[in-house]
Amino acid sequence: MWHLLQMRSMAGQHQQAIKIGKSIAAAAANSKPSFLWKEYVLASVAFLEGGNKILLKNRKLIAHHQGNKPNTMNSAIIDKPINNINKSYIYAN
Repeated sequence: MWHLLQMRSMAGQHQQAIKIGKSIAAAAANSKPSFLWKEYVLASVAFLEGGNKILLKNRKLIAHHQGNKPNTMNSAIIDKPINNINKSYIYAN
């Protein structure tokens, strides 16, 4: 499902991507500090919705646990959309 969200986002089909992202987050188990997957998905959805506050909140949670490799990688990925909140998904990533 995650790659479908990315494909829809790249195609400019943000509403469909947002719906997919919310479905992924709803189905995800509560994240463990070693891999904050749900927070990463929610940050991506927030970007698509133009919600910088929610994007920053989830980025902060992920950054707080950067001692774990998945979080370190995802934190770096989220930094680009934060700096490009009103740009296209392709440009921001």
